[in-house]
Amino acid sequence: MAQKLIVEGKDALALTNILMKRKLNPPKGYSNPKKFQNSFVKNAGGINKVEAALIEALENTNNTNIGIIVDADDKGAVARFNALKKVIEERLKVEIAEPITEAGFVHKEENFCI
Repeated sequence: MAQKLIVEGKDALALTNILMKRKLNPPKGYSNPKKFQNSFVKNAGGINKVEAALIEALENTNNTNIGIIVDADDKGAVARFNALKKVIEERLKVEIAEPITEAGFVHKEENFCI
């Protein structure tokens, strides 16, 4: 069982520091900061590569939870959400009805929680 957090850029170190500063527990199985940075967080290497990283994560049957953090930039949050939603729907053969909110987006499938 694995979890994956896909980030647009080099955010693994920042996320590690935020967790430690806020005294939040890291995800189960990723308490080692190096393991968190190298195994839990996937640096996609830019917005153009986030979709490929998401496809890779969805195809890995060991992943039970997948999270994604991207910047809205000039495209806006809804446009970014819709692009990633399309990838999820195509790969999982599902229709996602849940909208994106200020709190983000959660979609649960039998074998996935995205």
